Amino acid sequence: MRAGTVALLVAGRGTARIAQWAAGVVLLAAWGPVAFAAYAAATGVMSWLFALSGGTERAALVLVGAPGGRRLEPLFVWFALGPFAAALLGWSALALLVPGHAAVTYAAAAALYTGTGTATVLVGLWRLRGAAHADAAAFATIGAGYGVAVALALLAGAGVGVILGVLTATAGLVTAVLLAALWRTVPARPAVPRAEALAVLRAVGLLAAGEAVALAGVPVLYAEQAGRVPAPQISAFYVAMLVSGAAGVLWGYLLRLWQPRLSAWLDAHPGPAAALVRRVALGAALAGAGVTAAGTAALVAWGPSGPLLVAAVAAEIAVYTAVTWAGFVVESGDDRARARSTLSGVVALAVTGVAGWWLVAAGGATGAVLALVAGLAVRGPLLRAGERSARAGR
Repeated sequence: MRAGTVALLVAGRGTARIAQWAAGVVLLAAWGPVAFAAYAAATGVMSWLFALSGGTERAALVLVGAPGGRRLEPLFVWFALGPFAAALLGWSALALLVPGHAAVTYAAAAALYTGTGTATVLVGLWRLRGAAHADAAAFATIGAGYGVAVALALLAGAGVGVILGVLTATAGLVTAVLLAALWRTVPARPAVPRAEALAVLRAVGLLAAGEAVALAGVPVLYAEQAGRVPAPQISAFYVAMLVSGAAGVLWGYLLRLWQPRLSAWLDAHPGPAAALVRRVALGAALAGAGVTAAGTAALVAWGPSGPLLVAAVAAEIAVYTAVTWAGFVVESGDDRARARSTLSGVVALAVTGVAGWWLVAAGGATGAVLALVAGLAVRGPLLRAGERSARAGR
């Protein structure tokens, strides 16, 4: 993929992400903390649903992008649409049965994230066809939707329900356009044997579980900080995660763009690829363990400080980059390798939670970041590359 194309794609995704973050700041100022809390809570709680699309997109990139995998396209279209359709039905039902209830707001946020996730999967299919512009256009439109929503809040006094409705409608519009163009050349009925469809679903489930586990560490650390550290430390952790999250989102997206070339490399050089994964994972584990030990010693000796937090965030980004690359390669193998990757994420989450309970008390935001590094360090040695296969069920 050309550098100009990659820059266009990153700009499209970046527009949507920046618009989302900026909208939160503007809506907080426009609504005040009480009204904004309803929006923040609903979107925060339901954000995990995006992991469903993350797993579906990853599986599509691995399986549809494999030789002979193009026939699986209709199956992935339906896997992408399923959560969105269910969320829309649930939201509609709750709006009719209990209008004005908080559950309606949460259902609207669920529809928003599943709708955005559906668009994510569909643009992944378009990228595999060589139509990268669809990705950039789709997410630039989603970013524009946030702009429209903010304008309605500022100029018309729109509330949380209207804003979530506008954002969901934007995701639905993007999905409809992508589908209309895609189904001109893709049959609506998947011509895939049931056993193979179940194998594909298993691969999607494993990858989605891995995505969900990877997202869970930060909410756990927020919960461990609540009531145990001063409010400024929680705010500092929020800023730290904003920086780390931006780097992580960019890196994850670049890895997805690299997936076709990665698959070809794994098919051609399975042995060297597995050896490289082991070296990178071991190096990340050693670096992560060293950072955790040194940072903990610094916290005990001098207490939390701004420079120490900056250093911890920089180290966390570096270790995360290496471990995520190794995990991405492993997940491009067979189901056994994907299961190992998911299990490594579960172990990392447990270590993050246990380490965080002590480190948060010792160092607030810095301790929380070091707990993330500790989890990543443990995950590295558990990653093992598996066989590449065009079939999900091997």
